[in-house]
Amino acid sequence: MTTELGTGAERNRTVETVFDMDQTMMWATGLDPDEWILHIPSELRDRAWRDSEGQGHPGGRWTAFLNRLCLASFTQLWAELEPTGAKVSPWPSLATLPSCWEFTTGTALTLGSQRIILIPTENLDDSTLTIPQEWVDIPSWAGDYYVGAQIDPPAEQLQILGYVTHQQLKARGEYDAFERDYSIETETLIAWDGFQPSYRQYQPSDTQVALPPLTPPEPVQVEPLIKRLTKPGMVIPRLALPFSLWGAMLENDTWRQQLYSARRGQATVTVTKLSNWLVGQVEQSWQSLETLLSSPQWAASRQMRSPAPAETEPTQTLGKSLLEATPLVLSVSVTALESGAFRVLLKLDPATGQRTEAVTIRLLDEANAVLSEQVTAPTEMIRLQFSAERGERFNLEVLSGNERILEQFEI
Repeated sequence: MTTELGTGAERNRTVETVFDMDQTMMWATGLDPDEWILHIPSELRDRAWRDSEGQGHPGGRWTAFLNRLCLASFTQLWAELEPTGAKVSPWPSLATLPSCWEFTTGTALTLGSQRIILIPTENLDDSTLTIPQEWVDIPSWAGDYYVGAQIDPPAEQLQILGYVTHQQLKARGEYDAFERDYSIETETLIAWDGFQPSYRQYQPSDTQVALPPLTPPEPVQVEPLIKRLTKPGMVIPRLALPFSLWGAMLENDTWRQQLYSARRGQATVTVTKLSNWLVGQVEQSWQSLETLLSSPQWAASRQMRSPAPAETEPTQTLGKSLLEATPLVLSVSVTALESGAFRVLLKLDPATGQRTEAVTIRLLDEANAVLSEQVTAPTEMIRLQFSAERGERFNLEVLSGNERILEQFEI
């Protein structure tokens, strides 16, 4: 497979609008409500293909490519339809969607309190829209509206087929237990030009069916399951486990990311054992703050250089650089308390003061439930402090722009 996907003649439009995208491409949108055909610029097509090269499997790359085209096309269309109204945003984030596309097709967008699921299809026969079960029956993934998009990369066009609500899909869709998907005839879809009045009128309680929670595997089962699902020759891991177990694996952000990393041939996330630091056992990726901050990159940092209060209990403080585009310094201090517990202090410092993206930091338990969350301005330092017992685990997730970092810890 090469990046040369071919080009095609652009179809005639009744209305055409031109956008400037990153000063490198032009955007043309067909707005005939009977067709809703969008033109895909060749520059966008080539960029989407390049951005998808990090997927772990050729099939995953093609899925990511189609979904990136669909996401960019729909986002630009929505900006035209609602120039001053509600915005759409990728869910969970643009940085984490590749871990979804590796295993199934579909892209989620938040629209206020509601969610749109974009389903791209290449089928020339557009009589049926097929929707993977993951986007329908995983409780935290389910959408309010499912939008079908027939996409033809060589012809550089995408056509919106219409939409259906979650309630309608569950009631009228045909479930295929072998393929694990729902299908619905496109002639029963609601025409796209009726979407805007609909989403303004209805709430999630009007469009969604309540779903039972999925039972997650025990944490000790996760690593063996990941190894099983990433064996050579495992082309379709989504069909290798009962759906209740598979859905729970995908629903957990940490486990899905580990599965994605293993699928790409990367090591799963290393667990940092903090109590070992107090006896001199330190993972190679961590450094003293003096060593870390001595590089020119961090010369402007002052917050982490400030003297720490004197500790009467044994304490160790180490740090590492996070993110690539606009780095942050993470420092972790662990203190052994007389009670036998440990105090943990986390600091996240923009250091250079050159960041432009806000930072979200989430403290998660071992099962990835959110214990706390902070969102700060680009140049503010984040500080978290808590106590934990030996053997307890927690995760730290850092999001900024399109970048995501997950650090796992054990006391």
